[in-house]
Amino acid sequence: MKQAASPGYRASTVNPRVLVVDDNPDITSTLAVLLREDGFETSVVHNGVDALTSVERYQPDVVLLDLNLPRMNGIQACAAIRQMDLTSQPAIIAMTGYGADRDVEFCLTNGFDGHSVKGRHVSELKALIHQLLARK
Repeated sequence: MKQAASPGYRASTVNPRVLVVDDNPDITSTLAVLLREDGFETSVVHNGVDALTSVERYQPDVVLLDLNLPRMNGIQACAAIRQMDLTSQPAIIAMTGYGADRDVEFCLTNGFDGHSVKGRHVSELKALIHQLLARK
C-alpha cells in the first residue's frame, strides 16, 4: 500500500463515509461489510459514471476506485472527481490487481492519493484509509 504526498483529508463525521466502486459485486459487498464493521459508513456503485453521481450526492470522505470499470475507467473517474466543485475533495485510493512500482507511480501521479492491490489483507487497506483521513 502506497500513498501520495498530498493535502490532508478530514473525515466529515465520526463515521467516515467510504464509496466503494468496483464492477465485481462480490468485491463491493465484501468490502462494504468489512468497512462497516470498522465503523465506516459505506455506499457501493459498479461503474465510473455512477461513481461521479455518488461522489456528488454522497460526499464521501474516501473513494475506493477500481481502475478497470465499465462506462468510464477509474483513471477517467478520478480525473473527473478532481474537477468537481465539492465542499471537500475525497481521498481516492486506486484498487487494482497491478502492484508493480510503475503501476503505483502511475496512479499516484494521476490524481490518486493511495494505491491498494486487490486481494491483500483488508487490514492494510483500513490502515491506509485511516492514514489518509488523519493527515493534515
